[in-house]
Amino acid sequence: MEIIKGFGDVFTNDDVFDYCRVFLYILILLRRVRMGRLLYTIVGGFMCVLVVSVGILGAEGGFLEGVSAEDLEVDTIVEPEVRDTIGISDWIEYYYGRTIGVNLSPDSSMAMWVEDASVDKKQERFLCIMDYRTKELKVLKRRPAMPRWSPDGKMIAFLERRPREGEFYNGYQLYGEDELWIYELATGKVWKVTSGMDVGGYVWCSDSRHIVFDYGICDTVARRVIAGVGVVDVYTGEFTCIDSAVTLADFHYSVSPDGRMVAYTKPFREERHPDIYVTDAELFIANIDGTGRNQLMETEGVEEFVKWLGDGRSLIVEYRDGRVKKVILRKKRK
Repeated sequence: MEIIKGFGDVFTNDDVFDYCRVFLYILILLRRVRMGRLLYTIVGGFMCVLVVSVGILGAEGGFLEGVSAEDLEVDTIVEPEVRDTIGISDWIEYYYGRTIGVNLSPDSSMAMWVEDASVDKKQERFLCIMDYRTKELKVLKRRPAMPRWSPDGKMIAFLERRPREGEFYNGYQLYGEDELWIYELATGKVWKVTSGMDVGGYVWCSDSRHIVFDYGICDTVARRVIAGVGVVDVYTGEFTCIDSAVTLADFHYSVSPDGRMVAYTKPFREERHPDIYVTDAELFIANIDGTGRNQLMETEGVEEFVKWLGDGRSLIVEYRDGRVKKVILRKKRK
């Protein structure tokens, strides 16, 4: 049960009991040394203020500070407040960004949009970036999809479908998987950061260096599809698989506020008739480097969407049957 909110943390009953226990021991110790009643009251009041201040200052550091995925477990599961559930099912917006309209940079000094145009009787698509400060318009002549600003506003990530070399159908180019690309505004450089996998949606991490995304890999030899969630370093192109499974279903995920961990729902069983229908999925968290994989719950329900709240301690989980729960985490006791 939550009883205190604010200052970057959420206290539970266990936390408060620990502080009260320490405070009681101190008062007993002071009583045994037979201090005067007035001095005893003054010292006791001072210690009370000190204990509460330590608790508040400790909370200011944030619940996730110095914590890894393997250090966390479920404390309680409660009904969420309405404001916490906003956007939980807006998976198109979260994973794919705004697909139409103008997207402003984080500082609102620039805007980008995708422009479709007919060039030499061919339908082309361009990424347009307008700098309101210099009135400069930049046009990236590619075929971008789902562009998204980095948190620092210095880069734009987008998807581009890989053309199959030499493969055409009735004169039209055939395309393969969606690959993730980066466009750096200051230098104009464009580079690819994924290859050999079909990227679904993606989310920038708060460090503007890593991107978390879901993907699918078609294993033609074994005749299976491997789906998963992973992270890539946009500067080095280093890819890390956070988790994967042999499935045609999607992973749904949410990055922690500090960008060091990922919460996700992993499908375990599915039915095909003819659409994919997941019958069992569970909630996991893991560190951004793929370590510390931690299954938080094992339920009969199908956890479908997850949203990591800004306090760092709470997850909003939506089930396939429409139920929504708030999962409050705590640090494992040593």
